[in-house]
Amino acid sequence: MKKFAFFIALAGFIVLGFTMMFDEPVHLSSLKQLYSLEKNTFVETSGTIESVRSYYGSYICKLDNEIEFISDSYLSLGEYVYVRGIIESYNNNTRIKPIQVLRNVN
Repeated sequence: MKKFAFFIALAGFIVLGFTMMFDEPVHLSSLKQLYSLEKNTFVETSGTIESVRSYYGSYICKLDNEIEFISDSYLSLGEYVYVRGIIESYNNNTRIKPIQVLRNVN
């Protein structure tokens, strides 16, 4: 029975992975668009980093289009980034939880 449950879970992860690979993200260009979408929506945005705040070992970065995302690595002010991720809300703040952050992409 445990093997059967394992294979069902594995099949679910594979289907989820294929869905994420071929699902096109919604392009965001403003904060208003971010708030109009539901949580867990796959999105992408790009811009120049205007502010970086330290937050419990991570960094909250705000882009020039006012959209915030959380990064595990430090990103410099003025750096241009491309972010793909999922919308999440925490303490009434809506941000992007990134899956991919590309630096200096023009």
